[in-house]
Amino acid sequence: MSKIAIFIPSLNRPDKLEPLINNIRENTKVSYKCYFVVSDNKSIEILERLGQTFFKDNGDSYINRMNFLYKNTTEPYMFMGSDDIWFTPNWDTELMKMTKEFDVIVGDDCLNPVGTMALISRKYIKKYSGCIDTPDVLFYPGYKHNYADTEQFFTARHRGVFTRCMDSKVEHRHYISGKTSFDETYSKSNNTSGYDKLLFESRQHLWQ
Repeated sequence: MSKIAIFIPSLNRPDKLEPLINNIRENTKVSYKCYFVVSDNKSIEILERLGQTFFKDNGDSYINRMNFLYKNTTEPYMFMGSDDIWFTPNWDTELMKMTKEFDVIVGDDCLNPVGTMALISRKYIKKYSGCIDTPDVLFYPGYKHNYADTEQFFTARHRGVFTRCMDSKVEHRHYISGKTSFDETYSKSNNTSGYDKLLFESRQHLWQ
């Protein structure tokens, strides 16, 4: 069995998939397996041609997709990825160094000071869950997209199992970085940001 499951939900971005798969292969030393969730036929054709493991849905939310991948994989560690990221050498080995002491380890995404992507222990999620009031999920399922990872990190910090690893760099090439163009996926995320922010604020008392 591979050690790390890399989760990559992708929404109508087939052109990003093959370069990302090659990038992961070139920069990952720890044994891993990628798991994609896609909804468009072109992405399916590319992933089938490249022999990748994927699930098809109708374009569900990022949160539901990630919780689904958690339930349908078995690797001891999970990396919360996306299709607009770029891996650098030693990203994985630096994160794995921290797993003896911590269960949720967030690297440097070169954009967000809080971080967006994490290496997470499956045993931790299975025992404690990624949120305080819903068992056995990576993310609180009420979110659409935004703030779910922030709640997950704050919850892990509250429990004493969270750390940052700035020597692990997986660049988040979000459109606000200027390294990719705005598209319908970002538009969908922005449209739910207000709802997710209010939900996050209503739940802060759980970990404060």
